[in-house]
Amino acid sequence: MRLPLTGWFISSFALSFLPVPDATVNAADHARDRVQAAAIVAGETVLLQARSTPGEFTISFADKKIVVKTSNPPRRITEIKAIQWMSSGLAAVVETEAEKSGERDYFWLTVFSLDGSTEATPLEEGHGCTIAKFLGKAPDFDVNGIVNSQGDSIHITLSKQERTKSGDTFTGYVYVNNCPVSPVVAGELFALAATHIEPRQPTLRVLAPK
Repeated sequence: MRLPLTGWFISSFALSFLPVPDATVNAADHARDRVQAAAIVAGETVLLQARSTPGEFTISFADKKIVVKTSNPPRRITEIKAIQWMSSGLAAVVETEAEKSGERDYFWLTVFSLDGSTEATPLEEGHGCTIAKFLGKAPDFDVNGIVNSQGDSIHITLSKQERTKSGDTFTGYVYVNNCPVSPVVAGELFALAATHIEPRQPTLRVLAPK
């Protein structure tokens, strides 16, 4: 089943540049319980980390730190996963949680270039860095991952397992965006349909000693 995503996007977001503090100086920014993810982009480590301010996270690379705001009103960030996107960019999926209801919102993010040439690809609204919501008011799905499948296309898989007396059930979504460079490009959302396959007996092969 395909669900059009008309209207599921954030029209604006806030970015700012901060100097990256020394890890020994600002230990609070690197708290062990802070939600974070890392990706290797063009041979360099990029760190994404939730801030103490709800709904905000940072992208740290080289000598730069970008601060990104996900939503208004702000919600606590509960999961982040990131990958290299194309040759020198970054793609990520971010999950946030509403404090009272526990409902989740899910966002995709792309940064066009992290090669340091900020003059060629300025990291500001509409120029190089984009974040948009693709699913809202949802249950707590497992964020299985984000993939740069081909060209600049991305797809994100969310799933949820439930154990019942009659067996396991799986629900979830796959989100696909073939041009994730603008929040106006909504992409498509597909509902997962799980089919149970009867397990087969394992085949054992005994190797004789040489």
